[in-house]
Amino acid sequence: MGDLLDGLRGEVGAVGVDVVPLAPAAAVGFAVMQTSATGIHPRLGDRRVVALNLTLLAIAAATVPLAFATTWL
Repeated sequence: MGDLLDGLRGEVGAVGVDVVPLAPAAAVGFAVMQTSATGIHPRLGDRRVVALNLTLLAIAAATVPLAFATTWL
């Protein structure tokens, strides 16, 4: 069982290396999605999740420069 988990861990690591160049696009896309959600939820009458959207937007905004910095190292 240990060998199987070690092999699986190696495969997951290889996939992570392959998708690293997509990190900036994912970070920007998530920030855009949270910006949209912050505007849409109040119009739909669901005001209680706006604080969550703003929190996630702040995290996404902090992640965007990090994603670009780690991709271009």
